[in-house]
Amino acid sequence: MNTFILRRMAWVGLLAMTLGACEEEAEFSAITFNAALAPQQQPYEDQRQPRIINALRAQDADVVCLQEVWTDETFDAFVEGLGDVYPHSYRAPTDSPMVADPQCESLEDLDDAMGCIEEKCTPEGISSYDCSMGPCQEEVGALTDKCLYCLSANITTTGSCVFGNSSKLYEGGRHGVALFSKTEMKDTARTQFDAVLFSRVMLSATISGKRIHCIHATAADFELVPRIGRSDTWADELSAEMDVVLSKSKSGDCNLLMGDLNTGISGDGYDGQFEESYNKLVDGGYEDLWKTPACTWCEDNPIANAPVSGTAAASWWIDHIMQKGCTLANPVVTRVLDQPEDLGLVNVTSRLSDHYGLRLDVEAGEE
Repeated sequence: MNTFILRRMAWVGLLAMTLGACEEEAEFSAITFNAALAPQQQPYEDQRQPRIINALRAQDADVVCLQEVWTDETFDAFVEGLGDVYPHSYRAPTDSPMVADPQCESLEDLDDAMGCIEEKCTPEGISSYDCSMGPCQEEVGALTDKCLYCLSANITTTGSCVFGNSSKLYEGGRHGVALFSKTEMKDTARTQFDAVLFSRVMLSATISGKRIHCIHATAADFELVPRIGRSDTWADELSAEMDVVLSKSKSGDCNLLMGDLNTGISGDGYDGQFEESYNKLVDGGYEDLWKTPACTWCEDNPIANAPVSGTAAASWWIDHIMQKGCTLANPVVTRVLDQPEDLGLVNVTSRLSDHYGLRLDVEAGEE
């Protein structure tokens, strides 16, 4: 082969490498939102659900990471309502072990607790948990640990705690997390955390060349409910989940972690929440992409803080969009889905959820 041909082949190879290195990334957007569609936990579920679907359609992001879409019926409604915008969805539902024996022995104490909740809180739209920490604290406090745990896991089927065959995990073990995408998802995977009361997971998928991790981590302030059979704390559980997240964030991938992490540092206008778990992610190489953060669980949100319940108002930054190993062109995160919402009810102005959402926008640019 003569010298001219060899030189020409070398130039062609170099040109191909240069073009590949300068390949332009398309614009990309993603939203994370905790919808708070937990049966008998947050008010106005029936009114909020269709409005959340419409709001997500209007956002028109490439990827949507949802949390607290607990029931099969709720997930199906989102698939139907978002299907023409987001034809690809991933959920990988989980189930719960069943407990055959009755867990509540004193029917009188149970009647007192449930009767108090139905009388003092349900008409006001106050969640059972907030009610148990407020107006009905005495009645709920009279229950045994075993009974209280069972009622927390079977909030819509409390009779199973008395007669048997109750679920060990909330809502039959469903985890409430769902991914929606405009484009195909590849290499989907569900990571199951070692959690108490709730099934906690991280859903992962490769979308547009990015490894998306959609998570709903443990709420470590859930101290009312006893950890039956466990010596660790709720905070320990959350911290262990962050270790798993780091182990699943592979080197060489563009990892985008998003969701309700239930942890965050303090800042202007909001308090810290189990900061050591958030710092564990940062120390492990994750960068938070929201550079001007504010609260995502906010005291001005009437769903997040119902004053009648007696719970203290609080503001936290606990929803996040973070990256590890990515080169992104001018990533910008903004708070969305945070405006007052007319639910069509008399004298009620609310929000779409007890959380506000976050949106990531990335410009087109070179890798």
